[in-house]
Amino acid sequence: MSLLYDGMILMDGDRNFQEMLGKGFEVSDDGTEWTIEFNVDSGITFHNGDEFTIDDVVFTFERFLEKSLIRSWAVGSMQGVEKVDDRRVKFTFEEPYAFFDSHAAMNSYFAILPENLGGKSDEEFAQEPIGSGPYELEEWVKGERITLARNDDWKTPTYDVVESDDPPVPEKIVWQVIPEATPRVQGLLSGEVDALMGVPPRKRENINSSEEATLHSNTGGSIYYVPMHNELEPTSDVAVRKAIAHAIDKERIVSDIYNNAGRINYSPMPASYPSWAGETVREEVGYEYDLDRAREFLSEAGWEESGGDYREKDGETLELSMITPNAPPATLQSSEEIAAMLGEVGINVNLTTTQPNTAYSEMAKGETHLMYASLSWFTADVMQFMLSSALAGASNLQFLKDDQVDQYLDEAARTLDNEERADIYEQMQLRVMELCATVPLMTLAEETAVRSEFTGYDYLNGAASSIWLDMRLEDD
Repeated sequence: MSLLYDGMILMDGDRNFQEMLGKGFEVSDDGTEWTIEFNVDSGITFHNGDEFTIDDVVFTFERFLEKSLIRSWAVGSMQGVEKVDDRRVKFTFEEPYAFFDSHAAMNSYFAILPENLGGKSDEEFAQEPIGSGPYELEEWVKGERITLARNDDWKTPTYDVVESDDPPVPEKIVWQVIPEATPRVQGLLSGEVDALMGVPPRKRENINSSEEATLHSNTGGSIYYVPMHNELEPTSDVAVRKAIAHAIDKERIVSDIYNNAGRINYSPMPASYPSWAGETVREEVGYEYDLDRAREFLSEAGWEESGGDYREKDGETLELSMITPNAPPATLQSSEEIAAMLGEVGINVNLTTTQPNTAYSEMAKGETHLMYASLSWFTADVMQFMLSSALAGASNLQFLKDDQVDQYLDEAARTLDNEERADIYEQMQLRVMELCATVPLMTLAEETAVRSEFTGYDYLNGAASSIWLDMRLEDD
């Protein structure tokens, strides 16, 4: 739905900011006031014909502060939003928040809405949204398709990579829901589908070996990982956690199950982030696949070989519960493989499969030792979401509660200088892995396949965005 809306600013593939509805921020010396000037005299309108004004910006953020469930994470300590004049808005914070500009560029989450939702109720707006973006909602058949129609009046500044003088080029975009992998790929190769997002890993070679489509592969903004409950015995014992980390063969998972559509990761942070320190973590703390080391750590924790398949301690068998989403197929296959790997060192894993959303809520209850999980975002503040003590038992699936990690996370969020913030995040990554709080597996590639007769598709790594605005038939 991001094509329906415009954001305040844009972030390009190199994570530099460009104007969109706004022209860029001015930040006070202490980092607590952000002022932005907007393109209010450029003829920008919403889909219902209402002119874009400063009042729409104030309304959007006042509504966000009042209603959002992710307020503290999304906008930090924002205290208020104020109309300075007919061109400028000032955002005030109790303390600096380094990610406000990045979040402001994510129009799928922080889009500017028309004041009073264009006269619609919350419920009506959810079904019939109004934005100022390059496309309008034409049809929404839930579970089947979404049809977007070109907004011929779109005048908002857009990405530098868009070459058209009058974007967007496609008159319509139809998003189809095709649940199964094989029909999706067959539809692409037969020409029934023009582009495929989220290429199934097992089908990559079908596309690569075909002249009918081109595979676009980029380092994604995700982390696939195995959260280990840090407060539930026996994974509350760091030696057990280290044994688990050494027993998992990440290379086998990436190559055999994901068909090399990913990058092995040794850090809890996605590998595409500028502040990623995975190689440093690997050198200083990394847990390489090593079954002998895994067995040594289990013995250190008091779990000894018993003559049977599984280790024992004080007459008790070493058993761990693990929950996993039952889709997509690679998730289930990876979970089964991990359970088998742990069995090789004497850990009996009781694996339960369930619906994806249910799996996360079940892990958050605190009664399960392990999970196969993934998290995706485009800026490093997602580490707060994943590792903060305040979110233990919610999005912090490790139930990690460490004052030093919290200190690093809070300090990073207050640090506006990119290099200084990267140094703080490096220390945070090292600390998390010294505790072996979780087992990072990989960062999955962001892959899109496009029919060969089309040109103009682009993907911006920094912004984690597919750019469809320039797509056209090659002969056009």
